[in-house]
Amino acid sequence: MSVRTPTHRGEWYWETFNPNERRNGRDLAALRRGIGRPAGDVPEMWRYYRSIVPEYEPSSHRLRAEHAALALFAVHQQSQRARMHTAGVGLGTAVRKLNQTGAYSSEAIDRRMHETATATSADELVSHLRGLITQLRSVAQPLDYTRLRQDIEGWHSAYQRARIRSRWGSEYFRWSSSDGTGAGAAQEAGASDTAP
Repeated sequence: MSVRTPTHRGEWYWETFNPNERRNGRDLAALRRGIGRPAGDVPEMWRYYRSIVPEYEPSSHRLRAEHAALALFAVHQQSQRARMHTAGVGLGTAVRKLNQTGAYSSEAIDRRMHETATATSADELVSHLRGLITQLRSVAQPLDYTRLRQDIEGWHSAYQRARIRSRWGSEYFRWSSSDGTGAGAAQEAGASDTAP
C-alpha cells in the first residue's frame, strides 16, 4: 500500500478566510502585490503559501499555481462582505451565473471566457482569469479557489488542459430549468431536435 505524499500544509488560505477579521485589508493588499509577479518574489506573501515543494524546485508548478490563486482571490475578495471562495463552484459555473446577472453583455462574457479557455500558457491563463475575476467581484459571485488552483497547476500539461477546458465548457453551457441564458436555450432547442 503506497502512502500519498502531502502536497500542502493545512488548509489553503482562502478556505479559512474570515471576511470579518480586522487584518483582512492588510493581508489582501499583500496578496494583491503578487499579481503579475513570479512565485516567491513578494516576501509579504511567503507566510500565506501552503504548498510543499522540493528544495531543488523552489518555483514548481504547484507553488506558481498557489501564488496565482492567492493573488486572484485577493482581487476577488477586495471590498466584499462575504467570502468569495465557495467549494463546488467551478469557473464555468461562476461565469455562467455572471452572464445571467445581465451586468455585462453575453457576447463580452463569451469572448472573455473563450480567451481564457484558449490560453496556451499558465501565465496567459492567469492574465485572462484576472479580467474574469474582476467581473465576478462586481456582482459578488464566488468561485472555488481550491479547484481553480488545481486548474492553474494542471494547465502546464496538454492532457490536463484539454480536460479542464472540457469541464469549464460543460459548466458554462449547462442547461437547467432555471438557466435563462441564450446558451441554455440553444442547447435545449438542439436537444429537442435530436430527441426521438
